[in-house]
Amino acid sequence: MKHLAYPGAISDDELKANFRLLIGLRWLTAAGAAIVAAQLFVSHFGAAVQPLTLAVISALYFLLNGTLWFLLYRTAFLLRPFVYLQVLADLLAMGVSYYVTGSIESPYLIYYVVHLFGTALILSRRAALGLAALAAGILASIALLEYQGQLRHMGLWGELGLYRDARYIVTVLLTFSVTTLTLFVVGIAVATTLRRQRQEAVALYQAAQLITSTLDSEEVLQRLLESCTRALNATAGVVRLLSPDGNTLRFAAGYGLSDSYIHKGNVNLADSLIDRQAARGIPQIIDDVRHEQRLMYKNSMLQEGILSGLVMAIPGTDGDVLGVLRVYSTAPGRFSRRDIPFLTVMTAQTGIALCNAIQFQMLTEKDKAEARFLRTVTHELRAPIAGAQSLATCLSRGYVGELTKQQSELLSRLERRLGLLQDLITDLLDLARGKEQHAAPRPVELLDFTLYLKNACDALRDQAVDKSITLETNADLLPALWIRADQEGLRRILINLVGNAIKYTPEHGYVSATLGWDETWVDLTVSDTGIGIAEEDLPHLFEEFFRAQNARTIEAHGTGLGLSIARHLIESFDGKVEVRSAVGEGTTFTVHLPLLSVDTMPG
Repeated sequence: MKHLAYPGAISDDELKANFRLLIGLRWLTAAGAAIVAAQLFVSHFGAAVQPLTLAVISALYFLLNGTLWFLLYRTAFLLRPFVYLQVLADLLAMGVSYYVTGSIESPYLIYYVVHLFGTALILSRRAALGLAALAAGILASIALLEYQGQLRHMGLWGELGLYRDARYIVTVLLTFSVTTLTLFVVGIAVATTLRRQRQEAVALYQAAQLITSTLDSEEVLQRLLESCTRALNATAGVVRLLSPDGNTLRFAAGYGLSDSYIHKGNVNLADSLIDRQAARGIPQIIDDVRHEQRLMYKNSMLQEGILSGLVMAIPGTDGDVLGVLRVYSTAPGRFSRRDIPFLTVMTAQTGIALCNAIQFQMLTEKDKAEARFLRTVTHELRAPIAGAQSLATCLSRGYVGELTKQQSELLSRLERRLGLLQDLITDLLDLARGKEQHAAPRPVELLDFTLYLKNACDALRDQAVDKSITLETNADLLPALWIRADQEGLRRILINLVGNAIKYTPEHGYVSATLGWDETWVDLTVSDTGIGIAEEDLPHLFEEFFRAQNARTIEAHGTGLGLSIARHLIESFDGKVEVRSAVGEGTTFTVHLPLLSVDTMPG
């Protein structure tokens, strides 16, 4: 099992921020020591007290502070040793300052209490309590040595003799200890609560982000589980999801656990009362695994070092329970009812994210199934349509005898309809392939893209000539730029866009297909002086089977799939497409495909 921070501990990021604050406080401390030294030098020149000592302490303070400041901003390595080195240096400097300013008679004793309190607030609970005990021990040791005469007393106010009064010494030390302890308990309680609230707020924020950032159910559960575990300063956690029959819990995500524990098997609700109660929506607190009889794998938990836990249901958006979430600790009695509200929100977020992921997976599977069905049906239709076209061709060419004028007209209409049906089948197959899978994009040089554009325009030039349309392109040599695409996909995009431009441009019109580029994108621009697209039709232009009303008047028959297929291919190449149009003035399609960076170039 992976052991994380103990309860009340703080993360490295928080410790680093607190460390900066502590260093900032030390600048004030060092400055204060220098001022005290100056005052003592003026008021006690020639007396027993040595202001030079405080000046030296102040200088050492500045030197240590500057060194730690430099190390903090240069490296995060050994951060915690740096922090505790600083705290120990504080205690040493305070002890010396306490001694040279009169020890038990020092008027600056209250200042030390405040300094210790401020330091304790930015450390962990355990470190703060240790700091208080060590500080009290240092002050008591100095007072005892002076009382026994083993250490020369350095008084600020002359010979008061209070350092020889046992009752006075005990009273001051008790007052210091009680005051420090009281402030520490209150401060630590407040700091721990604030730290806990901050950790929970961060975890909830991360959970909210996660819900919209991914639809992978495994990733969702793993990241939410880690966030819960860290926010509660737990040592491990596990998510188990209910089987379809609702009788068992299967492993879905784990954190801080060994492989043997993760793969120990499913949990039968009939054998685990604690999980059965949690699945009913009743939070379960495990105070001590050693004395808990409601667990199915108690021995496995003890072997893992788990001594306490908190178990809660993961609710679905429809109110059903999806599974349970457990957080564990290696310390007994680690969890309490105050942890339940936070975990309730986190499990609700987990349920939302999991439901979203499941629904997306179902839609994806449904989409794939539809694509397979579409591909199968259209593929089966392709052969008989091709056969019908072949028979119609035989008839129209007179291979079975002369045809009357009426028969020829009917046969011509049949051939056109079969051709349209063949086009529809081809588009449906392209659409099915696009939904199910497409060729993996690869680096394509702009020179190749230019060649594809030239070939597409050459293939469509006869159509343009038949309508006296001027078809222009800048298919000349261009720089060695690269995009990620595939040849067949680019061909389909070009044929659809340029072909549509020619189809819906009246005679004597103008069509251009050009390539351009900037620092980020390669742009394919296809412009025409055609019939244009109505503003209300633009939002639906890339929908499957949609055709604008004015397009139907120009070309009665069409599949309405070309632009949908083109957009799907463009998006599969991480590109985007824009369209500008006005009825009667023409249309411009602009395809943006991202340039590949130099380090992704082939070769």
